[in-house]
Amino acid sequence: MEKINILCTIDKNYFDQYKILVTSILENTNNPKDINFYLAEKDLSKEQKDCLKKYIKKYGSTLIILPKPSFNFKEFPRVNHISEVTYYKIYYLNRLKIKKIIYADPDVIFLRDIKKLFEISLGNKTIGGIEDYAISLGKKKGYINAGILLINLNNWKLKKYSIKCIEQLKKNPKEFVYAEQDLINKILKNDIKYLPLDWNRQKWIFDVNHRDINISKEKYASLINNPRAIHFTGKVKPWHYRYVFPDKRDYLKYNKIAGFEKPYKINYSIKENLWKIARWILYKTKTRVFFESKILRPFQRVINGK
Repeated sequence: MEKINILCTIDKNYFDQYKILVTSILENTNNPKDINFYLAEKDLSKEQKDCLKKYIKKYGSTLIILPKPSFNFKEFPRVNHISEVTYYKIYYLNRLKIKKIIYADPDVIFLRDIKKLFEISLGNKTIGGIEDYAISLGKKKGYINAGILLINLNNWKLKKYSIKCIEQLKKNPKEFVYAEQDLINKILKNDIKYLPLDWNRQKWIFDVNHRDINISKEKYASLINNPRAIHFTGKVKPWHYRYVFPDKRDYLKYNKIAGFEKPYKINYSIKENLWKIARWILYKTKTRVFFESKILRPFQRVINGK
């Protein structure tokens, strides 16, 4: 039987989150012995690597820590929390000697057996991805989120996508605002199979209603209540005190199983709590999109003299 292969790229700041991702996968699979974890890392200590190997072995799974890349990624653009390791997936997808792999960001948790995702047929397409409804709401219909991908590596290498991505980055790095996600959407735009939304339920779902993303009430309710994978997109994450969305409890569940204490403390500052209350109101009233487009951005333009 083919192994279930899972790739993730992290630096030392995401050690805890990677262990929590791994925990969510292993706790929800019937066959942990069938899983190979491939980790591309930057600056993890020997103790951290040994900890991960021992932890994953306890479940009967295997961790393969990949050798350092020989390519220099420092010239590539950084956006918000995006770091150099974001680009590692482009590099390693061309080097892994396996047929098929799932890529997952470290700010993801799985709530169902990942085997079901791995077994989805891509047909003649190279990647399977889930639409990024935050971006697709605007100008880029059909734009996928690169935080969870199912990839046919034979096709990827045959069509030289790693080379094409790197060439595009060198040619015009400022074009790719969302780093490798923009790259994948541009270069593979006709080579994508769209997968069910619940395999990458993104944080944005809490700020919109079913009409905003053109799905039924029933599908929207299912995405809210029964996602198969949660992707904690954006700057504010569930390991921050100010994160207000109810899926924080799912994250904290696997945080505890992974052996960590609660990742944040109550912040008693007035500023922090006013921000949290305001954010909770926007979420409950589904008015974030209106607030940002009609109030915040015009105000910022006035302040900046534009």
